[in-house]
Amino acid sequence: MSLSTIEQKTREFTELEQTLKEFMADNEEVVATLFDLVEKRNSALAEATHLMKTTCLDEAIKFGHFRRGASSKKKKIIFSRIPTRLFVEFPSVVKSIDEKKLKKLIKDGDIPEELVADITDEYDTSPRITAPAHFDVLTSITRGENG
Repeated sequence: MSLSTIEQKTREFTELEQTLKEFMADNEEVVATLFDLVEKRNSALAEATHLMKTTCLDEAIKFGHFRRGASSKKKKIIFSRIPTRLFVEFPSVVKSIDEKKLKKLIKDGDIPEELVADITDEYDTSPRITAPAHFDVLTSITRGENG
């Protein structure tokens, strides 16, 4: 990319920024209304997203553009709780604790549930939230920042 291309694009930006500032000065009432609506929209978005995240419901929910996946439970192994008996009965895990192999043996049922009940903790996962994007109206221009 050449310096002349960069210069051309920066000049184009400066001209467009000036045109935008002039439009805003000529249409103060419209701009004020737009900013007010955007602020209200973003506040409602933040509140709705917060409520979607913090609801006690476990199932997936959808309201318009807002979606929340179902929450789920996962187990994690607390390695310091592993009984010696496990290493004797499952020597393939002994050399070092192979977390992936151990998880697979547990998942596949090769290691009895009663043997691992005391070494796992169940925890809730955070459901995925899908919502419209935050709308930012000309923040740098309204604050008078020029780069």
